[in-house]
Amino acid sequence: MPSPGDGRDGGYDAFIAYAEEDTAWVTGFIQRLQAKGVKLAYDKVVLQPSKKITHTLEQAVLESTHGIIVFGKASKSPHWVEAMYETLMRRSIEQDRKFVPVLIADVQLREFANNHVPADFRGLAEDEPRYDHLVDLVAQAVRRRGTPQASAS
Repeated sequence: MPSPGDGRDGGYDAFIAYAEEDTAWVTGFIQRLQAKGVKLAYDKVVLQPSKKITHTLEQAVLESTHGIIVFGKASKSPHWVEAMYETLMRRSIEQDRKFVPVLIADVQLREFANNHVPADFRGLAEDEPRYDHLVDLVAQAVRRRGTPQASAS
C-alpha cells in the first residue's frame, strides 16, 4: 500500500521545476501535458498567500510521483532550481522515480541529467508535429498507471 505523500495516493503525477525566466515557454508545455491527463505540481499551483515557500514546494515534491526539470539558459542561476534538481535527482535514484530533463535552450546538462535522454524542444514551435510528439512522450513517461488519458479534442 502506498504511503501518504508518496505521490500515488491522489497526489501529482509529476513536479515540474523551472526558472522564472522560462515561465512563458513552460506555461504552454504545462497546458499541453494537462490536456493529456497529467496532474502536475508546480509553483503557480501550490504556492498560496501566507504559505511558506520552501515547505510548500517540498510538500508538492513529496506528493509527486515523478520529476520534470526544464533546462533553459536561466535554469543554472536560481538557487531553488538547483535545490529542486538535487531533490528530484535523489528521489529518482533512491525511490526509483522517473526524472525527465526537458531542454529548451543550448545548455550543458549536469552529469546526472545527462544520463537521461532529454525531451529536446530546442528550436521547436508549439504547432510543429515533433513538439506534440515530445509532449506525448513526456506525458507517457510520468502519467501514473490508472490515470486516465484526456482525449484529444
